[in-house]
Amino acid sequence: MTGWLTNQLPQTMRSQPLMAAFSGAGEEIADSIRYQLHSLDAQLDPNTASPQMLAFVAGWLGFALDPRDDPALLRRVLRRLGAIMRTRGTTASLAELLTLLSGGAVTVSDPGVVVGPGQPVPASSSVVRVELERIGPLGMERLRAIAQRELPVGVTLELTSREASG
Repeated sequence: MTGWLTNQLPQTMRSQPLMAAFSGAGEEIADSIRYQLHSLDAQLDPNTASPQMLAFVAGWLGFALDPRDDPALLRRVLRRLGAIMRTRGTTASLAELLTLLSGGAVTVSDPGVVVGPGQPVPASSSVVRVELERIGPLGMERLRAIAQRELPVGVTLELTSREASG
């Protein structure tokens, strides 16, 4: 698109080298912005976005993903992140997130309850137990950090894997 901005200048300004160079620099900047805007829909689509953009979009939703991880894993997670966000803070949400990240079945035991008016308050327990069928590519420590961020403050996570113990 070279020249599109320069060609809009009056003839006298177009013939001045400094003005032509200045408008040429403006064209380069504007072209890069136009290209980025033109490709924005592809960069927001989990099927076509770059790994860096996948991690960036996940960050908008409050999830820290590493663009160096397997792009197929990042795409799977980002496709389901909206649904996971709607139920965030539930055992189902935690189980689905860890299932996506580990690639195996997940069992979550949460002693938390909802107590209505006039119902007795059960004995307090602040430990959520999670058992993974397999650890997957992220490793146990990263899964632990991700799972801990999904739990309420003051709740302890007990994360185990049948793969590690079996």
